[in-house]
Amino acid sequence: MMKHFTLALAFIHADADEASRRRSGPTPSPTPAPKPVPAPTPAPAVPKNIVLPFAKADCYVEPTYTADSIQVTADVQYGSAVNMWSKSTEKLMMDVYFPPDSDTRKVRPVVVHAHGGGYFYGSRKDNDAQMRAIASRGYIAASIDYRLVPLLALGELGTRHPPISGSEDSRAAVRFFRSKAEEWRVDVNRIALSGNSAGAMSALYHAYAKKDQSEGSGGNPDQSSHINAVVSVSGGLVDKVLCQSVDPETYEPSGCTFNGDDFTNELQEGDVPAAFIHGTADVTVPFLNSLEAARRANATSVNNVWLPIPGAGHVPMDDCLSTDEYYLHAWTEFLAKALNTAEAECPTKSMMV
Repeated sequence: MMKHFTLALAFIHADADEASRRRSGPTPSPTPAPKPVPAPTPAPAVPKNIVLPFAKADCYVEPTYTADSIQVTADVQYGSAVNMWSKSTEKLMMDVYFPPDSDTRKVRPVVVHAHGGGYFYGSRKDNDAQMRAIASRGYIAASIDYRLVPLLALGELGTRHPPISGSEDSRAAVRFFRSKAEEWRVDVNRIALSGNSAGAMSALYHAYAKKDQSEGSGGNPDQSSHINAVVSVSGGLVDKVLCQSVDPETYEPSGCTFNGDDFTNELQEGDVPAAFIHGTADVTVPFLNSLEAARRANATSVNNVWLPIPGAGHVPMDDCLSTDEYYLHAWTEFLAKALNTAEAECPTKSMMV
């Protein structure tokens, strides 16, 4: 009888459990464990720039070719990238200036140049005489367009974003040149950047910034974007620009529209050489910007040439290209030394000036 009583209790408990389940609904399925979120793919590290022996060949200082003998291949697409402000994909274009066909060297050094315009205007077409001056000395010179800040995003001019974007595009241009090494007879071991104003800031960022550097996605990711030297005209390593005045004795600017990031101290020992060319009366990009960069280069033993132009304003190109003044010889001599042209083949002289 006890056995029957125990079975009855079991049935009563089972009925009670079933009733409870009916009242509370079906037993919920166990909540699955959240899937682990994969770590973001790190951006590829930018390559270290390479310092060459500082030695020149005079054939790269004085012109070998006449300016009108230089051959221009216009409207070459070197990549494409999304504009971070407009979100549209832009073709990245360059005009390339080659020595004439009489040049039979196996390889030629390269200078990639970025125009000025405050990061919101300007064109690769702006610097024809400057590019011809470089190419006439035996270099392949390229004037590049790069992504600009739209008018509705001009507040970005006080941030690192414009030089980050600009340097991504100069990196794409350098990689493009290395991809064309065989076709264009490019000396992949001798590549310099030059720039005017905003273009100079991008070139300096490419060379010296140690944080927020990016290869970008402009193309030819299998090639290196490292460089060997920079020529800066009216540039600097601090985003203090569009000022009202400059003290003629201390060069301290005042009334500046933008007082943005300063990456002067990111220039470090072991960095590539630079030439800083700047008018002392410049209020657009104050002279003090490049003076501080030159002081930093001296303090860190980075080879540099500092070329102040007394009384000159912003991007004093007439002084930079004048054969009657010292500056043209000084910056072309610097470029020849920084790219170690002492160990490079001289341009063919059959069309000498």
